[in-house]
Amino acid sequence: MKKWNKAVALSAIITTITGPIALAAGPLPAAYAIEAGFKDQTLAADWAQDALLQLKQSGIMEGDDQGNFRPADRLTRAEFASVLAKLLGLPIVEGEVSAFTDVPKSSWAQKYIAQVSKLGLMNGNGSSFRPQDPISREEVAVTLVRVLGVDAEGYGNKLAVTDADDISNWAKDAVQYLLEAGIMQGNGTGFEPKRSAARQEIAVIIAKAMPSINVMVNQSISEVRDGGIVIGGAVYTVAESLKGLFLAANDDVLRGAVIRFENTGRTITKVTRLEITASGKAAAGGASEFSGNLSLQGNGVQIDGDLVVGGDYISIHNLSVTGNFELANSFEHDFYAEGLQVGGMTGIHGGDSNTVVFQDGKLNKVDVNKADVHVEFKGNAAVAELNIQSNASVTADGGVSLPKVSIAGEGLKVELNANVEQLDLVSTVGQTIAGSLNANLVNLSGTGAITFSGTGTITKLAVTGSGTTLTLSPEMTIGSLALPDNVQPGAVITNYADVQRNIGSIGGGTPVIVGGGSSVGGSSGGGTVDSNHAPEAKSLNEQVHIDQIEGVAYAADELATDADGDTVTLVPDSAKVSDASHAEAWIDAGKLWIKPLKAGATTVTVQVTDGAKRTTVSIPVDITDDPNYYSVTGIGVYGALLTEYSAGTEAVFNLAYKEGTRIVAAPEDGDIIVKLGEELLVLDMDYSMADGQLVVSMGVLDKLPVGVTSLSIRIGNYIGTAEVTVYEMDPILKMAVASLNAAAEEDAREILVSDELGLQLTPFNSLPASQQESAIKLLLDYRATGYVNKAAIQDSLDQIVYGLQMGGTVEEAVAAVNNAASVQEMLDAISTPLLHLDNEDYSSLEDYELDIVAQYLIDHKNGGYANRDGIQTAFNEIVNQVIDDWYTVYYDLMALEIGFADGDSVNGVTQDLILPSEGPLYGSRIEWASSHPDIIAADGKVVRPNEDTLVTLTVTVLYGYEHISAGVELLVKAAGDKN
Repeated sequence: MKKWNKAVALSAIITTITGPIALAAGPLPAAYAIEAGFKDQTLAADWAQDALLQLKQSGIMEGDDQGNFRPADRLTRAEFASVLAKLLGLPIVEGEVSAFTDVPKSSWAQKYIAQVSKLGLMNGNGSSFRPQDPISREEVAVTLVRVLGVDAEGYGNKLAVTDADDISNWAKDAVQYLLEAGIMQGNGTGFEPKRSAARQEIAVIIAKAMPSINVMVNQSISEVRDGGIVIGGAVYTVAESLKGLFLAANDDVLRGAVIRFENTGRTITKVTRLEITASGKAAAGGASEFSGNLSLQGNGVQIDGDLVVGGDYISIHNLSVTGNFELANSFEHDFYAEGLQVGGMTGIHGGDSNTVVFQDGKLNKVDVNKADVHVEFKGNAAVAELNIQSNASVTADGGVSLPKVSIAGEGLKVELNANVEQLDLVSTVGQTIAGSLNANLVNLSGTGAITFSGTGTITKLAVTGSGTTLTLSPEMTIGSLALPDNVQPGAVITNYADVQRNIGSIGGGTPVIVGGGSSVGGSSGGGTVDSNHAPEAKSLNEQVHIDQIEGVAYAADELATDADGDTVTLVPDSAKVSDASHAEAWIDAGKLWIKPLKAGATTVTVQVTDGAKRTTVSIPVDITDDPNYYSVTGIGVYGALLTEYSAGTEAVFNLAYKEGTRIVAAPEDGDIIVKLGEELLVLDMDYSMADGQLVVSMGVLDKLPVGVTSLSIRIGNYIGTAEVTVYEMDPILKMAVASLNAAAEEDAREILVSDELGLQLTPFNSLPASQQESAIKLLLDYRATGYVNKAAIQDSLDQIVYGLQMGGTVEEAVAAVNNAASVQEMLDAISTPLLHLDNEDYSSLEDYELDIVAQYLIDHKNGGYANRDGIQTAFNEIVNQVIDDWYTVYYDLMALEIGFADGDSVNGVTQDLILPSEGPLYGSRIEWASSHPDIIAADGKVVRPNEDTLVTLTVTVLYGYEHISAGVELLVKAAGDKN
């Protein structure tokens, strides 16, 4: 028998009743709606309902293993530490211990307490943390102010609550701050600072604070998936704006990266710092220079902060950084950036004579201070300002103009191969500038000796330093030389006699600051270059599936960019295919179309123009028939990492769709199939689809073995998996649970109160000694085949204690069942905690199914149930039978098909239908009803109307105790209509 957690209606599950055509279904019956909350959600106050849902969905407060939140229970300090750690996404290390002597190393909370105490968020009293003490409201206030990182000093002076004197001095500022912020509230007059905070109260406070809380510390990425990352064992999804960066394809380069981010629950909304620590490797012999690099595909994503490259052999593509970008000291070899945009400072602190390349992209201020590094700016790269502070080599393509370059440092030797608008040289000792330099203006200041040993043209060279000397290469041409007043050129230029022919006019005056508009010459003669740039082809690699018969299309701006901002268009009739047997290519409606013909590889070329110049773009095309071309991957949002037998919530997965290597939108329709091994899971029972997410029920999760389990997913043509990781229960706790399951009555108390088991015993301890002994005996009586985990023990104990507090005995409860004469009396009798009737599926039954259970228990009393176990046996029999019958009718309905005459379909009925009367798998009884029996009768006979008419057929499948109904709409064509 399947284990299921939520009962839901069928409306959306019927996909095969008409072959490939889905039934049109009505609204969900209320009792079958998927509940996103906790099992005991209705016990929470109205003002807490939204907060409970929010914190459950974000994985911050997940309830117990039975799906209960226990809203009125007090929250312990240990539990609050866990809430904070999950709220902030702190890295949780198994086995990490704190310094507190009253937190056992085996405690489940040890790792959380270690983290929050390390950050100073929660402190104990010396060596004591008091983990089992309920946390007070004033303790909550102080801790939250620390989490928010605000300065609340002095706020306490404004306290106006009537019990202000009861608030500890160390808490007054925090209390008043949170009252003013609306995050915490009082009771109307007072704050009740010493009162223990209830779980539902904490949920509301955290929910109110969440918009102001972000992750506080740098954390390490342990895995990157499409649309999400794993940090410290927690799975985070990312906002839509970040999905282009956090892809499985970037896992190798981002694994181990240090990240700081802002988040809402378990969704990362903004990355404020990212440091890449992974490294690629040197290119293999004969391979291209950067072929060994690890590659980070940014896909236009923006980092709202800093990016640091600390690893080696790294490439970055199409990424925007609003803060600073740094090549750290630990970076030593090749780096390549394409389309990188940096709003802040770019610091090159690492590297060597191997190449640092910036292709295209836009940089603001760039500092080079690593000795012997070689930097290149290529393509359409733009740099606002370049500061060189070390011996370095800088090269810029002919199409790249550097507006301002400063070289400051003593004894520097810089090779500069570039077109420069303004070059400032500052030195008191001297500098040597080599390479091929073309500059509009060079300013020399200081008292050092400057040597230009390379080639090129300087339109104007201005000397302001009184002690500056200059040595010019014979290959260097100066358009005009500006000197201080009354200074002769021979006093400044050490080899003036040899190079005076290379100098145009000579005059005095101050240095000129370039105001723009001039062009840098590209030759020693000082001529100008064409200011118009040809379009620059993008790097493309297309994969097309053979069944994409409509082809794929490109606009011109998807194929090329233009540095001048000109509009690019496709040149008519310029599309060509290297192997026309594999694909066709043509230009239509301003787009390039590529249509696959057969599997294989070919290349498509097309010309792009800006109106003046043309560029040829080459597109390698791989035409594939690989069935894995259409893929879907489930990315865990929350609930996909759990401890065995302890699924506290459903597992929710975002679904990422790909066609080849391209990320695509979710399909608009398509049959949905999810399997666990060979077992077909039931839609809207074992799993559901909500807002494009896959939601797997707790019932499925709780039966998964320890380790990683893959659920198979098929949505239309897209095939893939979603992974669930189940961790083994803490071995010490597991041993404690096993010990209680095996314990004799005289040994049970010691195990029950042990730290290893770690139960919440406040209600139990409030019982008189005699009732405590009764509770222990009942706990052992109810263990049946054994408790599976701590939560099951806690739940059983709580119900027993509640029953004892309410009064009565088990014997009296059994008598009430035997005396029940009506369905309602029986339902009331079996609901008592004293009986603790336990069946995982009972809470999922609809009202009519509950009535079936009650009537069954009445009908099978015979001479009366002898004890609680007899009731439990009968109870299990009927609940399990109801579930089995439900699955019988469900599977028969899933396999059901309407028979159409040749040429007929749901969208056009002209002849009689075949309406099955028995289920095709299990022989369920099938009944049909029609909204228009005069057009389609219940036996399938069709009488065509005078005009096209939409008819709804309702099918009801019945078996044993169960039945399911669903509807399908059919269009019956008018008499005489041959279509």
